[in-house]
Amino acid sequence: MAQGPLDYRFGFWGGLFSAEVDSGIRWDSTIVPGTDIGFESTLDMDDNDTSFNGAFEWRFFPRHEFSLRYFKLKRSGLSDSPINLVINGNTIPIDTEVSSYFDSEVLAAHYAFALVRKDNLRLDLGLGLSIQDLKFGLIASDVDFEERGDVTAPLPTLNLG
Repeated sequence: MAQGPLDYRFGFWGGLFSAEVDSGIRWDSTIVPGTDIGFESTLDMDDNDTSFNGAFEWRFFPRHEFSLRYFKLKRSGLSDSPINLVINGNTIPIDTEVSSYFDSEVLAAHYAFALVRKDNLRLDLGLGLSIQDLKFGLIASDVDFEERGDVTAPLPTLNLG
């Protein structure tokens, strides 16, 4: 019997994807509110990036599938501050050279059950967990300023598709 496109047991996929990014941050001190900073609009960081995307899928029973997906974006910028930046109670004056970076790394695990499974049609309901690791920072060497952040966020996912 010939196998259809939905009959595979496991597979590896990889490729490139292009992302359009809009990221922002604000560091507040306990006394002074910070400046809303758009990495792309305020600090001239590229808002487009191309990155590798990889995946592994394993269909261990006809209606059950497990998958892992991974991608990473590393972006950086260098610009003169167009405004006074207030960060964690410190002020970076206008026209100060600011180096910035914003990196994101994502690993997602997902289980899916096929609600509908026919020769060329499959409708899945799935649950998963996406681990988002974000690293970001601003460095202004002229005024001896450096602020960095690192956040790892486990996010649950619900998928229908």
